[in-house]
Amino acid sequence: MDIRPKSMAEFVGQEQVKTLLAIEIQAFRRRQELCLQGKIGPKDVPIRHTLFTGASGLGKTALAGVVAAEIGSEVFHAGPTTLKDNESVVNLMKALPWGWYSNAWAYVPGQVVRPSIVFIDEIHLHRGKVQDLLI
Repeated sequence: MDIRPKSMAEFVGQEQVKTLLAIEIQAFRRRQELCLQGKIGPKDVPIRHTLFTGASGLGKTALAGVVAAEIGSEVFHAGPTTLKDNESVVNLMKALPWGWYSNAWAYVPGQVVRPSIVFIDEIHLHRGKVQDLLI
């Protein structure tokens, strides 16, 4: 049984963070509409890079899942054991179904843009060059 929240309404606590994320999600939806109308390009649609920091148990992973659910996307989890070197970072980016570097993605006018959410856990544990590439 998964007890993690599926929406912003189900997420308990972190009111200030939720407010900021709700603004970003609303802006994303507006950019998505503009893209469908042909007023902006697909690269202008995605949610901006977001950094969640804090102690264990504050809901960083849950929030990443909520943001993905709210925009109709999915979360790709990556940690120090997954991203061992620069090549593994590049391979992750190419494997994303909605990433700009994806091997599988090509924008079709009128298509709904659902960018991938990459949740990189324990970024402080990544080795030097990988950490530099990520940041």
